[in-house]
Amino acid sequence: MANKKSLALTKEQYENLIGSMRKGGNTFRANDRIATALVLEANLGLRIGDILKLRLQDIVLDEGIALILQRKKHRRSVYLQSHSRFTSI
Repeated sequence: MANKKSLALTKEQYENLIGSMRKGGNTFRANDRIATALVLEANLGLRIGDILKLRLQDIVLDEGIALILQRKKHRRSVYLQSHSRFTSI
């Protein structure tokens, strides 16, 4: 992947991608789990590895929502102010 540049998706491309994952297409089945992972990745800036390791006990509902991400030696929290921050279709 030398000399390749990446570009951010436009809002329309993002919504099309998530919508396609939820509905499926001619060559792939619908997959809500992948769509949800992509929404978390795009809205929270989480890496896919962190999303895959998330468990229900990592979500803290105390004056808002916080996700607690565990590393080998570090612990990181991601705080959300409201559910409306998530972009969904």
